[in-house]
Amino acid sequence: MTRVRIEQETPLPEACSPTDLVFLLESVLEEHGADGTVTLVLADDATLCRLNGQFKDASEPTDVLSFNLADPVHPDCSDLGEVYISMDRAVIQAREGSRRLSDEIAWLAIHGILHLLGYRHDSPGSAASMRGREKEYIARFQAGKHLKGV
Repeated sequence: MTRVRIEQETPLPEACSPTDLVFLLESVLEEHGADGTVTLVLADDATLCRLNGQFKDASEPTDVLSFNLADPVHPDCSDLGEVYISMDRAVIQAREGSRRLSDEIAWLAIHGILHLLGYRHDSPGSAASMRGREKEYIARFQAGKHLKGV
């Protein structure tokens, strides 16, 4: 069973539906055959800066971080990973890109989920592939069509 759990260290704005976001992310995971739980943590710049420094050797905040928790030593563990989103960054990026905040949060969450599924953007080809999937899923989110194949 695929499940997305949201932890809100920073509250989700009223205009953003946690139900729609969870439904979208669960459909992305199911479409890729993932089985388990992903925790989406909505945090602030300070939290992502701390995590970025601790795990990525970077001293600044970032918009999204993914941590794959799949463990071959413990295959019975149902935790697939954690995705952290800086709500501070999301607000700034939505404003700069003239996007709705809910779309920016969905985009960042999709980006993080795709990383958990093995997508990368470390070459032009892999970046284009990942960006294409992000656009596909965000279009579903914007259209309110979160189901696979709809």
